[in-house]
Amino acid sequence: KFMKQPDLDRYELWLRDHLSKTLGSTASANVEVSFPVLDDKPVCHLRMLGASRPVFLSPGKGQPVQMWVRVGNSTRQLGIDEALSYAADHWGRRRLR
Repeated sequence: KFMKQPDLDRYELWLRDHLSKTLGSTASANVEVSFPVLDDKPVCHLRMLGASRPVFLSPGKGQPVQMWVRVGNSTRQLGIDEALSYAADHWGRRRLR
């Protein structure tokens, strides 16, 4: 178990802290968390709101920063050349700072 006293409030606190560490505080603020009940059990539902600038994943110490995008119904990691091109096309050059 990763939580000594599991409950939805503590889980949401842990989840938001984890998102802040891996995506940054600005991006993690754009995540809506809810716990709908399915078959009498709570399910964690995340809704990611659109970002006004690129969001990069920091997977952990010693690992390179990554950029992932939705492509149709799949998610793919972009190489640095693709990430720069995607960001310039999607947000414009003024948002790349």
